Amino acid sequence: MDASGVDPASVEMSIICSNLARGCEKQYREKEAALFREIADYLSAAQPPVPDPGLDKLLELIAKRLDKGSRRVVLHLPYDKGGLLDMLYREAKVESVDYGETIDVVAVCGPRTLGQVEPFVTQ
Repeated sequence: MDASGVDPASVEMSIICSNLARGCEKQYREKEAALFREIADYLSAAQPPVPDPGLDKLLELIAKRLDKGSRRVVLHLPYDKGGLLDMLYREAKVESVDYGETIDVVAVCGPRTLGQVEPFVTQ
């Protein structure tokens, strides 16, 4: 049992039995499907309801997961460092590229990528 009183093994068994019931239905084995549904229903009903942490908590967890120190930067790459542009396409989100005296790139980069292109960052 975890802190919320939910037994993960029972939840997993309920899911497995529910999936087995669907598999039996597809094979026209109604008797077995009914038995697996009964077991799945019993196991899921035996679990206490999980408290709803609310939308705010969910949004906080999503934001924490998505924001890993990324920031939007403007880079001016010399043409002899054009290989960095390939790396940016693989590891960052390149928003725009302009070819002039230098390769001007606007990208959203994570910390690791920023460390590799830091000498060329202007903003």
